[in-house]
Amino acid sequence: MQLQAPEHSTAWFRATYLLMNAMWETDRLSISRSEMASYVGIPDSPPVFAATANTIYAKQLISAGEPETGRQYAKNAASLLLSMPGSALTPRRYSDVIELYQYLGDYKKAQQLIDEAMAHFSDIKKGYIKADLLMAAGHNAFHFKNWQQAFSLYQRSAEAHLEAKSLIGAAVAYANTGRSLQSSEQWSEAEKMLLKSVSLYDQLNQKSELRDKFYVQLRLCEVLLAQSKTEQAQKLFATLNPDSLHTYHRQIYNKLALELTETVSE
Repeated sequence: MQLQAPEHSTAWFRATYLLMNAMWETDRLSISRSEMASYVGIPDSPPVFAATANTIYAKQLISAGEPETGRQYAKNAASLLLSMPGSALTPRRYSDVIELYQYLGDYKKAQQLIDEAMAHFSDIKKGYIKADLLMAAGHNAFHFKNWQQAFSLYQRSAEAHLEAKSLIGAAVAYANTGRSLQSSEQWSEAEKMLLKSVSLYDQLNQKSELRDKFYVQLRLCEVLLAQSKTEQAQKLFATLNPDSLHTYHRQIYNKLALELTETVSE
């Protein structure tokens, strides 16, 4: 990320902060760890900038299999975020802290923060302001296998993201809505939600989103197979390129490849 403003000036921090958020939303894998480490290491950076840098770096470390190192940065981010004055502690920033604890597997602490945030922001009527908070709450409900609650929260998050005209947010939320329905074996409804997600990814028409779209299509193949829609599943699966998948989605791809091969041989 190269900017014209003098390094570490107010304008530089503001622009870099916005770029960090935008890149993390659209193609998080494109932000290098070394780049994030350099941002984390800037002394006396503005709290919002420091919290965001620590949040992203913590998630990168945890995702890369370095949970203990990531945990320290997650704690730094949580401390920075929760110490912000009331006006600065927005639903979005609360959701950042909640997701950090989810990354760390501390769902009990995450639930405590969800309950706190939901009560704190209960007077906010504009749903789009709470879109990310609703998503984070849905993740916790999903973890605890409370499928109906997860469905409700993800559905509200999808609607809130659409209200905010955030297609990527809505695509992710509908995918999660579909997953909650799939987990409770509501196959036809799950298919509808996953198709909504794919449709939104198609509208985005960005290469950076393809990996996430392919993952949703893998889940859609599973749902189609569960309904004995084998031919549809085979046609969809044939369009997917394994080289375009996230590494951690290869297991689902390989499982489906085996299932579809066995189905054909029968």
